[in-house]
Amino acid sequence: MAAKSPLDRKPIASTNPAGPIPQTYHKIGFLNGLIIGLALAGGAWLIDALRLSRIPVPLQFPSLLLGSLLLVILCTLTGWLTSRWQSSLAILLAWFTTAILAALIIGYQPYLGRTITIWLADRRFWGLSIFPPPTGLTPGLVIFTGFFVIILLTFLALLRLRVPRRIPLVVTSGVRTAEAQAHALQRKRQLGDDLNLLYQRGYGPQIVAQLLAVPNEVPAMAAVLQRWMDQGVYMSRHMRGDALDLRNRSLSAADQALIVQAVQSMGARALIE
Repeated sequence: MAAKSPLDRKPIASTNPAGPIPQTYHKIGFLNGLIIGLALAGGAWLIDALRLSRIPVPLQFPSLLLGSLLLVILCTLTGWLTSRWQSSLAILLAWFTTAILAALIIGYQPYLGRTITIWLADRRFWGLSIFPPPTGLTPGLVIFTGFFVIILLTFLALLRLRVPRRIPLVVTSGVRTAEAQAHALQRKRQLGDDLNLLYQRGYGPQIVAQLLAVPNEVPAMAAVLQRWMDQGVYMSRHMRGDALDLRNRSLSAADQALIVQAVQSMGARALIE
């Protein structure tokens, strides 16, 4: 199930119960936060990690690992804590704060992350600014450039407030790099899905034609997608950063309808796949 672009707005009342929260929901909240953290880390640094794996840059990987670990811990903790709270406002503020912190971690990782790595590798450099951020890279600018991350996490928090707690909201996919989208397309091609039917709008047919002209391999398809991204054309809204997928495999038709209604009430579009 994917939440996408604006549609009709329909009012919907909050359906959070006032009673105690089941223990199972705590586990779901923990898992959801963990998946969100992993998705953010992958979307931010997977392509860098793949490129660095081909060249000898030993101190860069610990920096990426540190940033990924911080994102995973931050989102997992927020998911676990908010699953225990009853206050809608507290849950919203918690995820909004988490989104801002996540944007700061992603924005400053190339500088502070590598500096901390040097500190840990050689104590003689402790406290020195080895990789200072560029002049003008203020926290406000970092938060602004992380706008889509903040919007997605805030949207998810608002959705959680509008959907009954008994219905789990587990994110299975968020922001995708060219490589991540290529992985998804590889699976679709293996299953025999018709990409021409899935991507009919805009430049979709042209992109699909180029994808089908290369082997069903991630590097080959990622190169095609990256060329289009460099031109400002994105095959999927996931690649643009304004879509996410929710697991619906174990949900009844009635529960899926409730989620769709909640998504539409927030001015977004829901697609059941």
